Amino acid sequence: MGKNRLSKSLMTVKLNSIGTRVSVTVAFVLCFYVLLSFFTKSLCLSRSLFGLPCPGCGLTRAWISAFSLRWSDAFLYHPLFFLVPILIAIYLSERFYFKQVSIKSIKYFYLSLLFLFLAVYVMRMFLLFPHSAPMQINFNSFLMRIIQAFTNYSISTQALKPPP
Repeated sequence: MGKNRLSKSLMTVKLNSIGTRVSVTVAFVLCFYVLLSFFTKSLCLSRSLFGLPCPGCGLTRAWISAFSLRWSDAFLYHPLFFLVPILIAIYLSERFYFKQVSIKSIKYFYLSLLFLFLAVYVMRMFLLFPHSAPMQINFNSFLMRIIQAFTNYSISTQALKPPP
């Protein structure tokens, strides 16, 4: 009986230490993210670190516009915003209801969606970057500040203004 209590207490200690490690890691990542977004003035991790928009940039603004019934603004911010709830529904239904679907077909489906998002991203970078929101450079990003510090080169918006 004493051996079972000892093994239970060791299991509890191991679980608690793993839980503590996970909690500390999550807290550290959240603090890092909050500090990074505070100093770089952007909530997007890609824009905070590199100064460039990510393939998902504009989704939040698109949904805010859609909830405000401004559909043209929503499609301007991100033309694939309507796919997000559809993807979530497909993912959840595939996980819980359609377990007989082959893994190969699921992989092809998600890869095709990934290529679709990347194609739209390239198109948006070509057409909108860096003159239209949300496809703009974050000059306060970590990478831009490092470039400015080491090269004494001031990156400004004057160099990126569209031609008249």
